[in-house]
Amino acid sequence: MRRVTRRATRVKLVRRPGRRRGVKAWSPADVAALKRGYKVHSASSVAKSLKRSISSVKAKIRVLGLLKGRRRKAAGKKGPARKGMRAGRRRSKR
Repeated sequence: MRRVTRRATRVKLVRRPGRRRGVKAWSPADVAALKRGYKVHSASSVAKSLKRSISSVKAKIRVLGLLKGRRRKAAGKKGPARKGMRAGRRRSKR
């Protein structure tokens, strides 16, 4: 059985278990920088600073379960005003 597996890997019919080629492992320092930077910056700017692809950064964000935090509206400002309508009422069609 072992011979068959060796031959199959040599002929490239079967993959060897382990890391994929071209995939850069996440170091603890990279993860810490991602956690610090993602709260303030976008995923694309964090990806540039870490020299990684945007998709790899977004995948790691998903795995870690990081959230940006809720954006709050400025004090005293309301949503966009609608012209010709009172709050909560719609005009009837005539």
